[in-house]
Amino acid sequence: MNRSLYVKAAVTATWLIALSACVDDGYDLSNIDTTSRFRVDELVIPMNLDAITLNSVIEIDEESKIQIYTAPDGSKYYAVNESGSFNSNPIHVDVIECAAPALETKTIQISSVPAALAKKAVASGSSMQYSIESTTTDFSYDITGVDEAVHAVTSIRVTPMLFRIHLSAPDFGGTVTSVEFSNLKLFLPKGLEATASAGNYDAATGVLSVPHLVSSGASATIDLMATSIDMAANGAVLDYQAHELKFQSAMTVSEGILTLTAQNGMSLPSQIDFSVSYTLSDIHATNFSGAIEYLITGVNIEDVDLSDMPDFLSGEETNISLVNPQIYLGLNNPVGSEKLDCNTGLTLTAIRDGQPSGEYSIDNPWFTIGHGQAYGPYHFCLSPAIPSDPLPGYAGNLEHVGFKSLSGVLSGNGLPTSLGVRLNNPCIPLQNVADFSLGTDIPGIDGHYDFFAPLALQNGSSIVYTETEDGWNDDDVDAITVEKLHVSARATSRVPLDVKLSAYVLDKDGNRMQAQLTSVTLPANAEDFPFTIELTEGQTVTHLDGITFTARVNADGETPLSPDQDIVLKEVRAKVSGYYEKEL
Repeated sequence: MNRSLYVKAAVTATWLIALSACVDDGYDLSNIDTTSRFRVDELVIPMNLDAITLNSVIEIDEESKIQIYTAPDGSKYYAVNESGSFNSNPIHVDVIECAAPALETKTIQISSVPAALAKKAVASGSSMQYSIESTTTDFSYDITGVDEAVHAVTSIRVTPMLFRIHLSAPDFGGTVTSVEFSNLKLFLPKGLEATASAGNYDAATGVLSVPHLVSSGASATIDLMATSIDMAANGAVLDYQAHELKFQSAMTVSEGILTLTAQNGMSLPSQIDFSVSYTLSDIHATNFSGAIEYLITGVNIEDVDLSDMPDFLSGEETNISLVNPQIYLGLNNPVGSEKLDCNTGLTLTAIRDGQPSGEYSIDNPWFTIGHGQAYGPYHFCLSPAIPSDPLPGYAGNLEHVGFKSLSGVLSGNGLPTSLGVRLNNPCIPLQNVADFSLGTDIPGIDGHYDFFAPLALQNGSSIVYTETEDGWNDDDVDAITVEKLHVSARATSRVPLDVKLSAYVLDKDGNRMQAQLTSVTLPANAEDFPFTIELTEGQTVTHLDGITFTARVNADGETPLSPDQDIVLKEVRAKVSGYYEKEL
């Protein structure tokens, strides 16, 4: 018999008794209380509960944040998976450049070589040999505004840079027809990669040796075209605080023999003025060797949106602390081909509406993107423990980065609405560099990520999910004051953990009532387990409309949440006892 028929049968019996009595029509019954109370004993309310399953409370489609994954052993589990990509600004280190200094012409007086010491015979009156004496000219390139990424400079590669040496004697009114140099030795800056228009340049010593040079007129020019300068060999030191580099050196015409030839019939003096002048070109360095430290900028990673997570995960009684959530990174190294490493830290921020954000950082301040594979890509897994089955696409050359605090990223008062991912101080750390390019854009960091969190909960974490049976209330049930509520059922659990099963009653407005019910613990993997839940002694319930079952699973730190886990309640019966009170 259903609950309504049961109550109505009792009411009908009462009316039959009343109708069988003799009542004098002359009596006024208007002031008589017609409210009647009847005992209700073990009124049965049959229920048909759906299975309490994770699969039923997690709605999954292709766009869901939570998906079902299959482990190598074939078992299935739930996991949160969000992915995205990012990049950085290009890497750019400004050129090192400086205008050439203006140098004064040096003039010295040189004397003729005695005939006895002359290297070769000369025609008296038309040719004369002179011994060149040493003369030195200092110069300085004061380079300012060196890029702050440059911490030391040992050498620079430049656009072809001219060192021009101009040697001249008096032309005596145009009568000198040629100058000839022999055994000419000049000291120039050391460590140049250079080609001379005459003679041979020795980078180790800076000596330019010109065995023989002939030029028409009274002057001669030697060009040295340099493509690289060894700054260390010349004592150049970078003042990093001032970002200034001073390249100071000298050029010396050390020795040699000058032979002047004049027109026929002209005689030459025993002493003449000999002039040396230099022309230097601007420094425009395209590459440098030394030390570099560069902060990579412009890395903006979109927040991981968690706003549409299943409701049961954000319940007041649910505490989510994950066992081994993982962040996978696939990164290139933009300077890997330069044999340089990059470093970066990482912080994850749990963002909650109206609450302070929680920050979680990797165990160490940074991890290294190496250069062994040149440009890359390089794969990293940031997690509390090394996963046994990393995500496809990351398994090759995967490097683990410790991130113990990541387990608590979802814990707290309700789930975060989003997760902020931030690379902390991505940089080229201070290290030596060889022939690094200047003045050009090097494509920056290019990467992608996967936030992957299997829903396996930490020991001590719990998850609560519910199933409600309601719609009991009608006029007759509403008139029952429940003094005893006895719910019985058989439970089958495919949860490999103990489950605490409790319940609470609902009023006709759907509100939870204060009345306390007993609870029961279902053993792990229970099979057809009988149980009862009862209203505690001394409590009453009115306006009863239904009951909500609550299943609490306390995690063991190992068992993941699986779509195969369910709790099936069958043969569910609710019996109520109390009294029915209604005006007839």
